[in-house]
Amino acid sequence: MYIKTNETVCPCVGYKPVGDEVRFHLTGDALPTELGTAVELYRDDGFLLATQTVADYARWAVEGRTLVLTNRPVPAPVPDPEPVEPEPPTPTVQDAMLDMLADLDYRVSQQELAAIAAQNN
Repeated sequence: MYIKTNETVCPCVGYKPVGDEVRFHLTGDALPTELGTAVELYRDDGFLLATQTVADYARWAVEGRTLVLTNRPVPAPVPDPEPVEPEPPTPTVQDAMLDMLADLDYRVSQQELAAIAAQNN
């Protein structure tokens, strides 16, 4: 099979009209870049199997190797999710001990500075 539109011929291996959408599964290197007033589906011997009038559809697109004629709205883009700040890590016993040691070291340093200052006065 093949389709013909706008003087372009493209090999076709499948035709699927479903609801408000028609799909032509294409093969080969040629993909339509513009459509004429109709997309015609032919057998390999040239017998016309189906005709789809492009104006009967709201839009058309080539999705991979599939030509789609559809009345469905353009899919809305999905926004990126809002970044979530990670939870602060739960302090461990080791973290608590390190904090206590740092606090103790600070207090000892302050006492040493006070003793040095008292000696100099």
